[in-house]
Amino acid sequence: MTTVEPSPPSPPSSTPPAATPSSEPTIRVEGVTRRFGAHRAVEDLDLDIEQGTIIGIVGPSGCGKSTLVRLLLGIDRPTEGTVRVFGGDPTRSDAAGRRRVGYVPQVPVLYPNLTIWRNLNLVASLYGLPVRRRRRRMRDLLRFVDLDERRRTKMADASGGMQRRLTLIAALVHDPELIFLDEPTAGLDPILRSRIWERLTTMRNQGRTLVVTTQLVAEAAHCDRVAVMADGRLVTVDTPTGLRRQAYDGEVVDISTHARMPPTALEEVLALDQVVDGGARSWEGTSLRFVTHGDDALDRILDVLARHDVVVDRAGVVVPDLDDVFVRLVERRSRNQPLPRVLARTTGEPDGTIDDEQLAAIVADRDLDIDEKRRSRSEAVDGRDEGAPDGTDGEPDHRDPATDGEP
Repeated sequence: MTTVEPSPPSPPSSTPPAATPSSEPTIRVEGVTRRFGAHRAVEDLDLDIEQGTIIGIVGPSGCGKSTLVRLLLGIDRPTEGTVRVFGGDPTRSDAAGRRRVGYVPQVPVLYPNLTIWRNLNLVASLYGLPVRRRRRRMRDLLRFVDLDERRRTKMADASGGMQRRLTLIAALVHDPELIFLDEPTAGLDPILRSRIWERLTTMRNQGRTLVVTTQLVAEAAHCDRVAVMADGRLVTVDTPTGLRRQAYDGEVVDISTHARMPPTALEEVLALDQVVDGGARSWEGTSLRFVTHGDDALDRILDVLARHDVVVDRAGVVVPDLDDVFVRLVERRSRNQPLPRVLARTTGEPDGTIDDEQLAAIVADRDLDIDEKRRSRSEAVDGRDEGAPDGTDGEPDHRDPATDGEP
């Protein structure tokens, strides 16, 4: 069972959401498979999502992201396994349960012959928002996505980006506790995309739970946890930092030295418990890269170099691009084999440099140690515990929701 941890405590919100039962996560998926004929869109998936978390579901087109969201919403039923949302079966959710959930689909589903304002007003009325609070809420959301000045535009005349923005705020108008967003920023400009993520983060800080699917892997950096999917299966769930460590078997450290490193210095660095693998990256032998684990790994490496009088020009932890991380994780899953080493070819020049044969001999002598380190780290990681909306009380609304006073 993969558990998505809640984010760290945040300052209290002025509008706290209703609490979910502490005995069970907001979402629990156990052994879920969904078949369409002979095709398995989702296969044997286990996932827990706690309250107050942004989880990103990342994967290539057709990997099962949207199918998973439909199962969580109760729009579809699993062929095998169980889905629990707020402790119950989402396919049997009543009206009160539906009011706790918001959904942003991939394509607009609002009415083309109604204006932006009337579409939003219709959705708000369906959720039972009182008139006065409804209008304030609608104005706030329209300003947020820069549609206030275009509120009289019919959906049929709106651009694709405007329709996408309206679909987004229609899912937020009733202030739900749990929001599903299926590629919410697709087709939006970078500025608006950034503002939307700021809003989603604020909602998370207020205790709401957000499930976001995206093909924009860089957006995973905004999430507390990221679920990587491929071919209908869950490859892994971790923090963005944790995914980088998984992809490269640890933290990647780059060091540039003033002169070539003596072979004895490199051998001593490779012998450190905190170093998994490493070697020279440049033809001159002055640029080195190591895969490490442990917070003190870089300090330990620098201590060794200092004892060998190696002058270090630059040193630091490399933050790999999340697109590269995603590709490495998916490729490793598809090949069912460990990731390739980051060890690069080294120069064969004399006078203290390390040629390929020397470096191969050093690493060959340590292969068993490296494998043992990886197993120990894997066991340690496996042993760790990965580990509400406004009320609708008020006067009933007897107006026609589609023609309510459009300002």
